[in-house]
Parts: sequence; C-alpha cells; structure tokens
Amino acid sequence: YMGEHSRLAPMSKFLFAVVASILSIASCVNAAASVVVLKELDTEIVRADRDVQVTFTLFNLGDETAYNIRVSDVYWPDSFVEVIGIRDFTFEELAPNTNVTHTFVVKPTEIGVFHIPAARV
Repeated sequence: YMGEHSRLAPMSKFLFAVVASILSIASCVNAAASVVVLKELDTEIVRADRDVQVTFTLFNLGDETAYNIRVSDVYWPDSFVEVIGIRDFTFEELAPNTNVTHTFVVKPTEIGVFHIPAARV
C-alpha cells in the first residue's frame, strides 16, 4: 500500500516524461515516409479515481506522405477503465514534415504500481 496514490513503474521521472513508455518508429507503406510516435501521460503520479489523459503525437519526418497509420493502445491493465476517447485509431494520411495528435482519457480503479503498456503502430 502506497497511500492515496501510486507511483508508476520505477523509471526515472525524466525518462517517463520524455518517452512516457513509448517512442517507436512506425512502418509505413511508403519507404520515404518516416513516422515517429510519442505517447505521453499528463501526470507522473497516477491517483486512484482520477483521470489520466493520454496523448499520442505522430510526426512524419520523411519527405513523402504516410498513409493508413493505425495506432492501437488497448493493452492497459484491467485496473484502468475508459473515460472518454478511442484507444484504437487510424490517420488516413500524414503529410511530410507535419504532426497530428490524438487524446483519450482513462482512470485507474485500484491502488498499486502500474506498468503502462506500449501501443502498437
């Protein structure tokens, strides 16, 4: 028992804030597109019965448009419930040197140490 809140996995705050459990390069149909996905949580400490906002930012660092980019972030622990938003989403296209964001909200229902999963891209 860790009081009224729980700390996320024993990662450094810096690593969690910058990477927030995922920084991955997506495979795209067009080899000249280069998509990087960043997953961020709006808090370093998750508190029971308080919303956690999850934001994905997708960057196309390539010189060609990326098409049909699907992100699936449905592998959260059972101790989290959906509040609002969609955790499995697709962007039809992402132009070169641009970015898009997608946000959803989850809420923990238990106290404990949580390992926030990586998404599939």
